[in-house]
Amino acid sequence: MKYIFMIFIGCLLFACTQNNDDPLTIGEEWINSDTKVIFIDTMKVQTSTIQLDSILMNTERILTGSYQDSYLGKIQTKSYLYLNYTSFNSINSHSEYDSIALILMHDNYFYNDTLQPQFLKVSEITDDLKPIENDVYYNTNEIESSNFPLANFSYHPNPIKNDSIHIRLDDAFGEQLFNEIKHDEINDANEFYERYKGLIVENTQDNASVIGFSENSILRLYYKNESEFEEEAEYQKDFNVLFWNSFNNIQTNKENTVLSDLETEEDEVSSISNNNESYAQAGTGILTKIDIPHYESIYDIQGEGTIVGAKLKLPVKANSESDNLYISDSLRIIILNSNHTPFDELKQTKEDAAVIGILNRKNNEFNELFYEFDIKSFLELKLREPFTEYYLGVYPVNFQNSVERIVFENNPSKEEKRATLELTYALYDDE
Repeated sequence: MKYIFMIFIGCLLFACTQNNDDPLTIGEEWINSDTKVIFIDTMKVQTSTIQLDSILMNTERILTGSYQDSYLGKIQTKSYLYLNYTSFNSINSHSEYDSIALILMHDNYFYNDTLQPQFLKVSEITDDLKPIENDVYYNTNEIESSNFPLANFSYHPNPIKNDSIHIRLDDAFGEQLFNEIKHDEINDANEFYERYKGLIVENTQDNASVIGFSENSILRLYYKNESEFEEEAEYQKDFNVLFWNSFNNIQTNKENTVLSDLETEEDEVSSISNNNESYAQAGTGILTKIDIPHYESIYDIQGEGTIVGAKLKLPVKANSESDNLYISDSLRIIILNSNHTPFDELKQTKEDAAVIGILNRKNNEFNELFYEFDIKSFLELKLREPFTEYYLGVYPVNFQNSVERIVFENNPSKEEKRATLELTYALYDDE
C-alpha cells in the first residue's frame, strides 16, 4: 500500500501573520526577540492506498464470517482455535458418552448486515498449531485441516441479544475423544494435543457479516454417569480456547475492485486515479499512506524559526459509513519507510504515548466527518533527515481484532473534502 501527499510550498499563501511586540516564550532563544507566527493551510495533500504483506495477529477475539464490501471486495475470516486440557476424574467405567459441541460466546462485536444468515463449517486442524515464523501469527497464516467437517452450521446472528451459539459436532469425533479419556489414553495436555491439534471455524458461503466471539468460548463434552447406588446424572467437560496460541486468518479478495493491482507491499493506488478516495481497514493490512515529499521547502521562508503546531485533517467520504459499517472514534498512525514497511508508531516524543487521530464533525447538517492528527514530530523528523523517505500510515485502532474500514476523501477542488495540513510556524529571526 502506498500513500502519497504532494505539497507545493513554492507558492505558499500565508493565511495570517501575527507580529508580537512582546517576546513569545516557546524557548529561551525566543526571549527578547521579535517573532512572527505564520499559519499555513494551503499545502496540498495527496493520499493513496497500500496493503501490507501481512500483519501481526494479537488474538483477543474469535472472528467468523465474511461480507462483500463495495470498495474493498470480499472480506473473509476464519479462526484457528487451540484447546486446553485439564485433568478430571469423573469419567469411570459406568460413564456413557452423550454429545459434544463447540460453544462460541458473543462479545457483542459485529460488522455489516446481521440480518443475513451465517453459514459456518467446523473442522479439525491436522497439523501442529504453531507460528510459522518469528514465534508469532500473521493474518495470512494458514494451517492444514481435515477435508471432512465436524459440523456445518447455519444461524441468524444476533450478537447483542444472544450470549452464544451452540454448534453440535460429529458424534464419532466426540465419542472417540470420550473413550480415549475413559480408557486413560489421554491423561494430560501433551497427550491431548498429540491427538487433537485444534479446530478451525470458517464460513462456507458469501455471508453478509463478520461476528466476534470471546475468550470464554469452549469445546464441551457431555456424558452421563450411573451406578447401582445412584441415579443417572449428567456431566460435562470443558476444553477452553487458549488465545495465546489461537489466531484469525483475515484476507480480502480484491478481484474486480480498484485495489486489484495491490500485489506487493510496495504497490499503491493513488487517490488521484481513484475518485479521490483512499482506504484503511483493520485485519487485512489495508492502510492510507500519507507522503509529504517537499516539506523541506519550508526552509525557503527567510529567517530562523520552528514548528509550533501541525494538524493533519483527513475527511471521511460522505455516506461511506453507517450503523452496520461504522467507523472508530479514533485512529492510529505509524511511520513507514521507503518500502512501506512500518517501523515505529508516531509519538510526540519518545516518552509520549502514540499519536491518536480523533474523529470530529465539521457540519452536523451534512454529516461531514474528519479525523485530525497532530503530526508535528513527524515533520520535525523529516527536517532532521531530509534525504530519507518517510511516510505516514493511517489505520483503525483495533487493527488486529476487527475488520472495520474507513473511506477517506481527498478532493483538491473542494475545500471541505480536501485533506489538509495546517501548519503553525514561528519565525523569530527574519532579518
